[in-house]
Amino acid sequence: MENSFNMENIRKRRGGGNLIENNLSSSKRIEQGEENISNKQQENMGIKIEVISKKEDIIRNETDRILWYLKNYERYEKLGYSEFLELPTSINPKNYKIEDIKKAVEEDYLKNQENYEAYSKELEFAWEKMSEKMTEAMKELYGFTSSKSFILAPTFYGTGGGSVEKNGIIFFKMPPKDRSGIRSTEERITHEVLAHGMTENLREGTEIDESTAASSHPWYKERLMDLLGRTLLVHTGILKREEVKMDGDIEQQVASIVDPIYYLNPENPDENNLRYKGKPQDLFKAVIDKIKIDNIEISKKI
Repeated sequence: MENSFNMENIRKRRGGGNLIENNLSSSKRIEQGEENISNKQQENMGIKIEVISKKEDIIRNETDRILWYLKNYERYEKLGYSEFLELPTSINPKNYKIEDIKKAVEEDYLKNQENYEAYSKELEFAWEKMSEKMTEAMKELYGFTSSKSFILAPTFYGTGGGSVEKNGIIFFKMPPKDRSGIRSTEERITHEVLAHGMTENLREGTEIDESTAASSHPWYKERLMDLLGRTLLVHTGILKREEVKMDGDIEQQVASIVDPIYYLNPENPDENNLRYKGKPQDLFKAVIDKIKIDNIEISKKI
């Protein structure tokens, strides 16, 4: 596909989702229903999104983000992903002080303040533009409305987008000047927030858990999130089906297993012809059952 989106692009262009996989397996089953974790409501969707933009907030969260990666650095090394971790050049991952991290973040922020401010505004504008369109599409696809709250933040560090902790801040890696071949901001919000964030409670404790510390089959999860995101983008008219950027490497590895579960007719996939429309928990359970029945091994590093 001309607009294919692959893991190599993620690595080179600072985009996309978390690159880590892990080797743990979970035997827990998906529970029925959708758990709302917040009572805050937004006029359009019942979803509240806040974008961090203040200097002191960004510096604090960037410092915490780097510290999280450093504390987990040994695990990244074992998995072969430490080379993809973008950290301040002055920080030694195996010998550091918190005050040194904060100082490095402050220096980097001053160098890139305009970029931070611009991308914070871009995230806010993109959400404002797309939120109303997503109302009915999400209700139709998921079968429920939600009152969850999300906090988004631009970042220069780490591997890619997403949160490092359950229900934590969702970070968006600052895009490069040349954005050809990478997801648009609307696509990234859809993928990280409206797919990952909205369904994380339905996948908790399973092989496709949102947490990298619990998910044994992350590429199956990522393919599902790509599919859900594409359906939302197409149903809202934000993008045509062929315009949505999918992860090409993951598609090649697991689409033959996941897609026949997602679409009623996988040979002629249609966003209006879904097997589990309005029943995401059943969709996830079907994928997990397939993994278990076929005794599919843990996801291999891409």
